[in-house]
Amino acid sequence: MDKMNELTSPEKPYIAEEELNKRHEEYEMESISQYTETPSIGKEHVVKKYCINIKKSISSRFPQFIKINKAKLVKFCNDVLLQLTNKLLLLIPSILPNSII
Repeated sequence: MDKMNELTSPEKPYIAEEELNKRHEEYEMESISQYTETPSIGKEHVVKKYCINIKKSISSRFPQFIKINKAKLVKFCNDVLLQLTNKLLLLIPSILPNSII
């Protein structure tokens, strides 16, 4: 989760959705591997059950990361539109005849 939090933090730029999905899968596999590679005293079915819980927990948070990432894209688009609008407003007096302004 820490890696996904870092990846989608407000300081980081928007990341393409395909890349976000790829990283999610990669980090999910890392988390499960870290758990399964750690020696445990529990029985096999307990380990499998816990792996399923890890996967559910990670998957349940993924929509939140997608939402945060999309919000960055929306903000970026709004910022660009605002900048373009401001530039156009500055250009209008030089483009239109005085009688229209």
